[in-house]
Amino acid sequence: MAAPTAATGAPAPVATSTPATVVAVTTTTAAGGARPPAPPLSSTLLVLGVCLLLNALFNGVLGAVETVATPFLVDAYGLTAAAASAFVSAIGVVGLGAYGAVAAGGAHRVRARTLVVAGLGAAAGGAAALSAPAVRALAVPWGGSPPPPPLPVGVYVTALGLLWAVAFPVGQTATLTLYAAALARLPPGTAMAVFATCGLGARAAAALVAAWVWQVAGREAVFVGLLGSVLSIAVMVAVVYDRLLVA
Repeated sequence: MAAPTAATGAPAPVATSTPATVVAVTTTTAAGGARPPAPPLSSTLLVLGVCLLLNALFNGVLGAVETVATPFLVDAYGLTAAAASAFVSAIGVVGLGAYGAVAAGGAHRVRARTLVVAGLGAAAGGAAALSAPAVRALAVPWGGSPPPPPLPVGVYVTALGLLWAVAFPVGQTATLTLYAAALARLPPGTAMAVFATCGLGARAAAALVAAWVWQVAGREAVFVGLLGSVLSIAVMVAVVYDRLLVA
């Protein structure tokens, strides 16, 4: 009589207690507001879409700056082509250093979405400063007024540095981090190639658009357009910021 009682009574606590413990921990974790281990596919696709737009924006900023920086220095400040190229090259070296610093350590200490906001802020600040001289020109058709007086050359180079040496390396590195983290939850494929192609295409297109805008609307109009693009994407990021939880 004792043997059957032990055989039937012993498995019962083991079989029921272990699942009960697991369920309790899972429920408590979810109730405590912890991030779910596997977000819905729609959230992952949203992050990927936002990252592609950010990728296009930061590469577009770089493409436009690369196109207009040197001729702007020559046209607005009377620098020689050699001196203007030296300024631009120095900014590029600073940007390369910033890119390496963020890629090596910064991206691991600060959340990627925070760095995205920092990159957008630097881009907006630089574009706003460079757009300031165009405020007066916006009151009349660009083609019917002379170019507005340029900023002091030091201010121009500093604002250019915000776009080239801060916004692009910080924002682009953070965007790539977000994108890679979202891809980790999907089957491997060609998504990284899509990311690279999107960036290269945006960079080339922005260079062409910047040259065209300069011709038809004036040199400051290039930066006005950049500012509008940056602010538009910044509003989108603000709306979906709480859903950028993958990194």
